[in-house]
Amino acid sequence: MTPITIASFSMASFESVVKQNGAMMVRLITKMGQIINETEDRLQKMVTSSATHRIKQALVMFGEDLGDESDQKLTEIPYPITLKELAWVSGTTRETAGQVVSKLVEEGKVNYQHKTFQFDPASLNE
Repeated sequence: MTPITIASFSMASFESVVKQNGAMMVRLITKMGQIINETEDRLQKMVTSSATHRIKQALVMFGEDLGDESDQKLTEIPYPITLKELAWVSGTTRETAGQVVSKLVEEGKVNYQHKTFQFDPASLNE
């Protein structure tokens, strides 16, 4: 969707630079700890037998990572997300994801048009 540049270097080179720079090592370890904590929190939210809950949590996480807040205090995900992708992230089938999204649309909790989601995250955490 956007151009990127990828830099690649060997792990040995990376380790050498980190070993020589204490401040970089501290920052790296701190950042890795944050990533581990965030991943653990996400796993805890997604580990449930309720497909509906997993789908709602996946939408909330998409909103946190990719969403923009609109004028109406709604989170809009400005990137196309298919029901198949939502199902894969939430560990369910496309059919189940479609049914849950349809129900959320009916309840007015989610707006899903042209593969774009808009919702109030608080309404999905109820």
